[in-house]
Amino acid sequence: MEATSNQRIIENLFLKKRLLEAGDPEHIKIRPVLLILGGGMRGVSGAGSAISISGLGLKDVFDVVVGVSAGAAIGAYFLSGLLPMINGATIYHVDLAPRIKLSRRPVIDVDFVEALLRHGRKRLNVGSVLSARSQFFVSATCLDDMKSVLVDAKEARPDMISAIKASMAIPGMYNKLVTVNDKLYIDGGTNPLPAKDVVDRFNPTDILIIANCTEEDWNNCKLTLVERLLNAYFLRDVAPDICEAWRLRYDRWHDGVNFLNALQGVNVGVLWTRDNIGLLTSNSERLKRSSDSAIRETLDFFDKAT
Repeated sequence: MEATSNQRIIENLFLKKRLLEAGDPEHIKIRPVLLILGGGMRGVSGAGSAISISGLGLKDVFDVVVGVSAGAAIGAYFLSGLLPMINGATIYHVDLAPRIKLSRRPVIDVDFVEALLRHGRKRLNVGSVLSARSQFFVSATCLDDMKSVLVDAKEARPDMISAIKASMAIPGMYNKLVTVNDKLYIDGGTNPLPAKDVVDRFNPTDILIIANCTEEDWNNCKLTLVERLLNAYFLRDVAPDICEAWRLRYDRWHDGVNFLNALQGVNVGVLWTRDNIGLLTSNSERLKRSSDSAIRETLDFFDKAT
């Protein structure tokens, strides 16, 4: 994305903020969406970016926040406020890192994440999310047709946290189905960059994307040999249609990138990370450094584009 797009989107975000604070209805002409992508433990960088965006006073500026997989939980904490977002970001290096082991089943324990969201010091303040001015959607894959859809998390049944859990239910790594709105879902990462869905549904003027990857991976995302081996091992007992949807996610990623590159009339900014965190990175110190780096990189992004 060109720097001019970054500059324009940041100008629009702060203009929207001023108009909202002044009660000026002209703010409706600026329709920004925050799209937070997934990637398992890579979400630690997205959590850092979300802290910076909230710290800049932009939490209420986005008309819509959309989270994909790990981005679903990040989006929820983001909408609950700066201090909860800071607290929630520690889940990666404090709570999850010690539990990421290839010998453990499930490898990524979404039940454990759900428990953190529901109970204890890091529980999600669902009331704050529901009262936020932004709409909140999460991407999840419906088993009826194996297509990813954007689920309205504020209206989800039985509740918002179930919708977030569905978006994070990675095939093989978690390997359970989650019921939302009386349908069965798995991880939204089968379509890891649902840019076209976002544009078609929300008609935004501006999209800010938290990518949870490096710029190189954004442009050259592909299935590595390690991931092929992991897929062969962890997906061996998974239904064939789910396996196929999961294996095609990189094709859909490139579809999303190509769609954005060709998109006209919408300002697009992408927050990349310099840290090459992996799906299952479990080094607590490295994860903490990645979160801290993302905080600084995001502030630099806003500073350089203004």
